[in-house]
Amino acid sequence: MIGFDAAEYRLIEQWVREGDLPHLKLLRDRGVHGRLQSPIAMGDDAAWPSFYTAVSPAKHGRYFYHSIRPHSYRLPFWSDSDLCAEPFWDTLSRLGKRIALIDVPKSPLSASINGLQLADWRVHGRDHLPCSHPPELAHEVLARFGDDMTDRLGTEHALCGHGYRQTYDYPGFVGKLLKGIDDKLALSIEWLKREPWDLFLVVFKEAHCAGHKLWHLHDAAHRSHPQQGGADVDAMKRVYQALDSALGELLVQAGTQTSVIVFSDLGMAGNFTANHLLDRILLRLEWAQRNWWGRCRLAWGRFKLATGARLLGKDGTNFERSTRCYFDVVHGEQAGAVRFNVLGRDPKGLIAPGAPLQAQIEWLSAALMELEDPETGRKLVNDIVRTDQAFHGDHHDRLPDLLVVWDRSAPILAACSPRIGTIRAPDPELRTGGHVSDGWFVASGPGISPGAAGTVSLMDLAPSVAELLGAPLNGVDGQPIPELCR
Repeated sequence: MIGFDAAEYRLIEQWVREGDLPHLKLLRDRGVHGRLQSPIAMGDDAAWPSFYTAVSPAKHGRYFYHSIRPHSYRLPFWSDSDLCAEPFWDTLSRLGKRIALIDVPKSPLSASINGLQLADWRVHGRDHLPCSHPPELAHEVLARFGDDMTDRLGTEHALCGHGYRQTYDYPGFVGKLLKGIDDKLALSIEWLKREPWDLFLVVFKEAHCAGHKLWHLHDAAHRSHPQQGGADVDAMKRVYQALDSALGELLVQAGTQTSVIVFSDLGMAGNFTANHLLDRILLRLEWAQRNWWGRCRLAWGRFKLATGARLLGKDGTNFERSTRCYFDVVHGEQAGAVRFNVLGRDPKGLIAPGAPLQAQIEWLSAALMELEDPETGRKLVNDIVRTDQAFHGDHHDRLPDLLVVWDRSAPILAACSPRIGTIRAPDPELRTGGHVSDGWFVASGPGISPGAAGTVSLMDLAPSVAELLGAPLNGVDGQPIPELCR
């Protein structure tokens, strides 16, 4: 299995058609291909755990790199101990299958892996410092290849994490991505040669980083696309071509009798959002709903948020959330995330579960769908996703209650409606590319006939691999893809 993290399907289709990705084209021509439906309105923090556990976010519990702590208003950083489901390779390991894993994003280091695992070396948005099983592998890899040079938050190498800059060393950035592909390819070939693995899985992050930072160079309709063109406009294609070249070398090493699955978890598009406006919108809406006593509570909560520990010796954010019926929680730019303050679920809940909560959800959803751009009249919200309807599982309380899917056609610097008036904010200057739902896959191997599989779930990949290895997974949401497992 070869993952191209967040490689956009439209670009793959275009460049395969134009002959720029010959190895992917060859794999498609002799195998099966289709789309992968990822968790709706969520990003890579939810998608990768859904892939490797084969269950819904409401079962594995991860929606972002901040997590909702049940029975509190805290949103701490995600911890591996928060994962509520098991990676499928643990099941395969217990059944004696030999496994090699290189850089599966957002995945914990497995103590029971029957083989080798390298984690958080060169992934986008890593959770930890590089680690491995056995432990000495990470030290060997770092000594030979070095650490990540594009995505290390808190260092000068946090290039993927920065917002858009008018002046930027794009050739240098692309050069580091290309070197990252070469290094991971060299390591992968060495590991492939060690033994005849039952499952070999490597994920390349470079399409993800390129999508975030280089999207405007490729997209002529983007507001930041260079007017004069230049060599940089081909930067995205160069990264994708390098990934395709790496695929070709891995296919040669694997041999024609090996089943191969190449896939992406998500896609990319222009990165426009109203997340920077959402909490002010929610506050205006709640103010309009409240009586005078409720407005006093809201005002007191805002005061305590502003003063926080400095004057009152308490966490102002937690207190402020406890005074509100609903508030935003941190999420990726593709969708805003809203949490309701529910009696019995949250420490100081204000909304009763059942009919009162459902009425509040419907009211707020309708109010958010009314939002428009005050200058153009453009509708700002494409969809409202109710997570209680989209995701089912025992750990739904770790998810936001609503996901507000923004219109991505243009920047959002202001919002208006009859209920809130007009709210404005400065341009947040985000990275020019951002996540969109749904990925793709291509598979080839003995017994796999050429053709199209349509759209299947990202959660179906793990059961398909397990089925191919004669070790079916039980108790998961995904199911084997028929075109792969006839």
